[in-house]
Amino acid sequence: GFDGHQDDPLGGWRATTQGFAQLLSALVETANVHAGGRVVAVTEGGYDLAALQACLSTTVSVLDDRLAVAWPATTPDAAMLGARAVAAVTPGLSRIWTL
Repeated sequence: GFDGHQDDPLGGWRATTQGFAQLLSALVETANVHAGGRVVAVTEGGYDLAALQACLSTTVSVLDDRLAVAWPATTPDAAMLGARAVAAVTPGLSRIWTL
């Protein structure tokens, strides 16, 4: 769902349309390596219609290989923040899933 978009009145996740495109692009790259390029997309959610439209349009463009998206340059600080984020959520998620 796209209710995590920065313009969504309920989500509060503050993701951008570009951020959703980057996540999907990374998923497609992973699928190309490990799943023969197969990706299944099921969309739902989103309470800001303009953001929902932009995200859906971008999703179709990424899946249709019409939009190439790259991650921003990674810095050591960004990697450290990512590691901290994973460490912070792992205890809570490990009660639900095997991590």
